[in-house]
Amino acid sequence: MEEDNYTTFSPPLWRQRRTFILDMLRQHNVLSVLDYGCGEGSVLSFLIPPTLNITRLAGLDICKDSLEEAVERCQPWPTDYEQLREYPLTIDIYQGSVDEYDKRLSGFDAIICSEVIEHLYAPVLDRILSTALGQYHPRIFIVTTPNAEYNVHFEQLNYGKSNAIFRHDDHKFEWTRQEFQTWCEKGAQQYNYDVSFHGIGLIDGKRNDTSLGHCTQACVFVRRGDSTTAMDSINNNAPHQHLKRIDFPYYNEPPLSNQEALEVIEGYIATLCQVDVEDPSSQHPPASVLEWCLDWSDLSQPSSSKDIPIKDYLQQQPTPPSDQLFTRIPQRFSLEILWDILHIRQICKTMDRLKELLTECSSAYEIDKGDLIVSKSFPVFQDDNVYSISTVSDDL
Repeated sequence: MEEDNYTTFSPPLWRQRRTFILDMLRQHNVLSVLDYGCGEGSVLSFLIPPTLNITRLAGLDICKDSLEEAVERCQPWPTDYEQLREYPLTIDIYQGSVDEYDKRLSGFDAIICSEVIEHLYAPVLDRILSTALGQYHPRIFIVTTPNAEYNVHFEQLNYGKSNAIFRHDDHKFEWTRQEFQTWCEKGAQQYNYDVSFHGIGLIDGKRNDTSLGHCTQACVFVRRGDSTTAMDSINNNAPHQHLKRIDFPYYNEPPLSNQEALEVIEGYIATLCQVDVEDPSSQHPPASVLEWCLDWSDLSQPSSSKDIPIKDYLQQQPTPPSDQLFTRIPQRFSLEILWDILHIRQICKTMDRLKELLTECSSAYEIDKGDLIVSKSFPVFQDDNVYSISTVSDDL
């Protein structure tokens, strides 16, 4: 049974689970993830978008047919070649059992085990925590599983009756909240982890009723102390079959000089300055594109750490043809607008680097509380001179 097929969840329950996992990975600044029991790669492929900055993924499952589908789901898309990610990403797919240690799967920041444990027979279940927490010993271990108590909301399951069934034919068990917490707390104590418990998914129309918990229950294990090495790091076993490595294309050009990088950045600033939206609280003249004029001293001068008056700055610029139109100065917009442009992130790598290039390499820019103040005028673009911002912005 797929819960979403019988009862309404908004958003769908599968999406809520994946969003929860993403939130936990972001919260703990995870850069590498092992998907334990990855199946067809539905969660694994959800971790690919470059906004997560994950550089290493791996999926492990016992079923080869499912893994072949996972390989297909995890292939780069055409847009991955058109909009190169800032950092490399490799994905390795392995066939094997989750209760067996393999040295090639050590060193991941996080292991996720989403909707897996309920499919395991008792002998495998008994060993999964000793392998995941004891041998791999990741910083974060995330487990999700059905909450059996919530089955009362699914009439066809006959929860609490002699003819009760599980949500899926392949489930070996479904735990109550107490049963799940007991299992997690025992493993956490044994392998030096802290745990927190979470609920995911409430039926539409009953979102205020948490008396039976949530449809899915989750536990997040967080490693205690400063221990960073696996407890079984000397074990050289490699029993799993490596089926596929997938390498994603990424921006790997030689670093630009400060001047070259600033020229690229200014190309985008020039485009942004064409869209001159008037701030109602501003004391500047109405939003418009001004004709070239050397005497703009009546404009309010921007606050600048370099203390260069607008008039003096403009006199340093070559005088353009008299019929050339230029953008108004000063202009102000959020620095995040620039940082959202993929090409800028590719060449700068960090926000601090972007700020350094703008403020230390040019007297035309100042940063004020997250805003960029532009004290440089740019020629009004003809259509063929405009930098394309929409095609380089990463909206994943």
